[in-house]
Amino acid sequence: MQLDDTSSHDLSGHLEYYGDSSGKLTFADIRSHGGQGFSQLEGSLNDGYRHKAVWLRFTLLRTSKFPSVAYLRLYPPHIDHVTAYIQSTLNVGQLPSYKEINTGWHVAAVERPLLKANLVIPISMPLDKPVTVYLRIQSDGPINLGGAIHSFDDLETRTYPDAISQGLFLGLILAIALFNLIFFSRIRDPLFLYFSLYSVTVGGSYLVKTGIPALLFFPRSRILGDYLECICFCGEIMMFSLIIMRLFNTGNPKNRPNTTPIHWYLIFTLLLSGIGVFSIPFGMYREFAVLTTSTGLILFLVVLWLSYYNRVAVAKYGVFYLAIVNTVNIAYLLSYLGEPGWIPLTLSDGNYEFGIMINIIISPVIIMRHLRASENKVIELYRTSEQKAVALAKDMTSDLRKNEAALNIALESERLIINKKARFLSMLSHEYRTPLSIILSSLDILDSDPETSANVVHRIPKMKRAVDRLVNVMDVALERSRLSDSHDTSEISSFKLGSLIDVLHSDFHALFPHRTIILTVKAGATEIMGNFQLLSTAVFTLLEHAVKFSKSGSSIELSCLGGEHGVIITIASQGDGIHPANVEGLFETYSEGQESNNRHGGAGAALLLVRGIINAHSGSITRESVASRMVVTVRLPVAGSGKSLHEQFSENQVSAC
Repeated sequence: MQLDDTSSHDLSGHLEYYGDSSGKLTFADIRSHGGQGFSQLEGSLNDGYRHKAVWLRFTLLRTSKFPSVAYLRLYPPHIDHVTAYIQSTLNVGQLPSYKEINTGWHVAAVERPLLKANLVIPISMPLDKPVTVYLRIQSDGPINLGGAIHSFDDLETRTYPDAISQGLFLGLILAIALFNLIFFSRIRDPLFLYFSLYSVTVGGSYLVKTGIPALLFFPRSRILGDYLECICFCGEIMMFSLIIMRLFNTGNPKNRPNTTPIHWYLIFTLLLSGIGVFSIPFGMYREFAVLTTSTGLILFLVVLWLSYYNRVAVAKYGVFYLAIVNTVNIAYLLSYLGEPGWIPLTLSDGNYEFGIMINIIISPVIIMRHLRASENKVIELYRTSEQKAVALAKDMTSDLRKNEAALNIALESERLIINKKARFLSMLSHEYRTPLSIILSSLDILDSDPETSANVVHRIPKMKRAVDRLVNVMDVALERSRLSDSHDTSEISSFKLGSLIDVLHSDFHALFPHRTIILTVKAGATEIMGNFQLLSTAVFTLLEHAVKFSKSGSSIELSCLGGEHGVIITIASQGDGIHPANVEGLFETYSEGQESNNRHGGAGAALLLVRGIINAHSGSITRESVASRMVVTVRLPVAGSGKSLHEQFSENQVSAC
């Protein structure tokens, strides 16, 4: 068969057939025959229960219009064992070699070539060179098989409509089962229970035959499909027999014509189906499958005969069930005729769906009749439920009003707190700025006064820089309250870490001229994203605290290291150390540590501000104290890693106070 630009090719009419009645021939035996003994199949394989093993052969030739990998799809997927031998050596002068691939119902889903509900085998296809494929098929059930060659895109495209149709089909079956179960609970007619269970077994049988349970729920099981198929198949026959017995009242000796022999036959069918469930553990599935299928075919003929002589069923509303059973009966009859291979695979495959769809169309008629019969009872139950619901709604409304009043009080209290906080911050900012403004004005007067000594003039710029730093801290911590506003991201930008370190180094020497700072910068060119002023305030605050907690005259170490996802800023100082119990509390509100060398006072609010700034930048800060050495480590993400800083500020809202 030539593979051209068509995305799928049916193998029907392209298969050669060889029957192995012994079931013992190997691939070497088949090859030793030189291809003799194979005969052409008119359509698909349709052997039923006749042979223990079957060999199929076909040849593929790919053109440039077909992909280099073809996918062989075999259906239906409930064949026990399928072994494919695919020609792999195509060089001239060399004997062809074959690649062996195992799949089938008794091969665990995870061990198959592709994890698909259908049996799918990939075939590598060189251009314009024929590839011969041998298939060995063996099964305890019916050997009925069709196949098709697909491209990968076509195989995937078929998956979606198949999944949708299977979902709809199973959904309809479930709806039928639930409707009949509801009516049984209301009316207590066993016929509804039998029909509900019958629908479940039909859906289960269809689901098993699609191969979905083996793929999704039991991918490592090898023969579980046989058990499930046998249980569902025997359950169908049992429930169908019970429906016929109840529908036609076959046990009534007064029936004319006499239905007693049929009643005993139905009982025999029930017993045989029950025994058939246990046939697989004893290795007798093949024999019981043939016997149960034969009884099922006779059962359908019995239904046709009863339908003719009992135009009106004995059971209440049985005429409607009679119509359903006979409509579905035709579709199932075709399916059962296909089991032993008496009709082509194209006629027997897919009749479950057709029968159930007809069932869905007719079932609403029965449902409406029974709804009318139980209407008064339902209305009464509805009225009772409505009264209870009204009473419950009144109670809930009362509770909601109480909760609403409490919530309004809480909201009003929160507004008052926010207003008080705003007034406090405004007052504190004003009171803080006023003395700073006076200091700046005095420094300007001293700077412009010609009588000011040179020693004082030399110190004035340093004092102005210290005042400016205090103003910046006030802007960040109090007046602007940026960390509590998740939408204030107007000054977020990308900058190099080296520029931040240069500013910190300059400010440190200006404020602490008698202290030495040791720089180790290995990530100066690294780009980070954030608010330059906030980060400089945070890191400089840490430097100030390093001075406070260190011995007078000792050096401060500032190092910057970079990586792919972030930068690490480390500040280390020499001091008397901090007691371990006080380390974690240093970043809590108004906590600074009792071992501080602070000559300027302070309650530790600055460290809380530092933590808020670092958290808002999605960073982290840790502090360790070992012996006479204290180390503070700040980790910040680099620009372009993770979320944008606008998102980080929105998610990491931290109060500055």
